[in-house]
Amino acid sequence: HITLHLHSYFSDGTMSPEAVVELAYEKGVRVMALSDHDTTAGMLRAWKKAKELGMELHPGAELSARGGVHIGAVDIDITNPGLIALSERMRAKRLQHAAAIIAKLNDHPVLRAHGVTLSIDEVRAQSKHDEGGTIELPHIARVLVEKGVIARVDDAFDELLKGDVLDNAGGMPDPTVVEVLDVIHAAGGKAFLNHPYTVRGADQRAKEAAVRAILRKGVDGIEIYRPINARSPEGRRRADE
Repeated sequence: HITLHLHSYFSDGTMSPEAVVELAYEKGVRVMALSDHDTTAGMLRAWKKAKELGMELHPGAELSARGGVHIGAVDIDITNPGLIALSERMRAKRLQHAAAIIAKLNDHPVLRAHGVTLSIDEVRAQSKHDEGGTIELPHIARVLVEKGVIARVDDAFDELLKGDVLDNAGGMPDPTVVEVLDVIHAAGGKAFLNHPYTVRGADQRAKEAAVRAILRKGVDGIEIYRPINARSPEGRRRADE
């Protein structure tokens, strides 16, 4: 078995790079890529564990682009200066965006009713940002659970982390698709459009047109199936949708 789309706790996964590799091995995977969001901080640790187990590990990342686009990069040189610069830019952007989300949540009637205030330091502590990872929405959700505002991480996306709260007005823009593709190819990698259903558009026709436009820009492939290991019924429902 082969899988090229896996996250560790250096982005929005819940397991260490080593644990991700070990679980993949247990499930019968022998060829894999670790593809954390906008970071390769866990790559060497994953590679070491894969080598111990006799697995083939391909260095990867899932890079963000404008318009809700995620580009999976595989076989990249993680020491490439352009790739490192893009990752640092996105890590800074995600930190800035998290701070903006927290400010909006602290004004939200639900948090006010609970007498709860969030801080960026609490959210950073939930993430691996200070070790080269990225801050993701589940890190904010985990703090909301800790403070008793919601019961489960999944609930945050239905009740709080949606709509205007996520708007990034005035923040650093995501790079364009072309910028991301250029960085991946300069780092010797292949670029794949991941989960095309998250590409933004006013309706289904607009989304499909946007996907076709992205493919014409020089993408090397498209993800047609994404394995999901959600444990809760709610997580599985969300994945199926």
